[in-house]
Amino acid sequence: MPTQVLGGRTPYEAFYGVKLGVSHLRAFGAPCAIVEPKERLKKIDDRATMCFFVGYKYEGGGYRVWDPKRQVVVESRHYFL
Repeated sequence: MPTQVLGGRTPYEAFYGVKLGVSHLRAFGAPCAIVEPKERLKKIDDRATMCFFVGYKYEGGGYRVWDPKRQVVVESRHYFL
């Protein structure tokens, strides 16, 4: 959050001298799709599954999404809008 003490800058911006990028953040509950691994697919199955974004993977480098068809939370590195 910007503060008056730092002249309207965030602590990150004051320390590093650049604004913090937030373009990689996603909105909770946003519709998205994940790419299914080839091992789980049959010949004519869809490669993508429609889901809802619920958070980021605990170890980093991935996303947690709710799959309404299977009624489970899935962790995936392959995510798109």
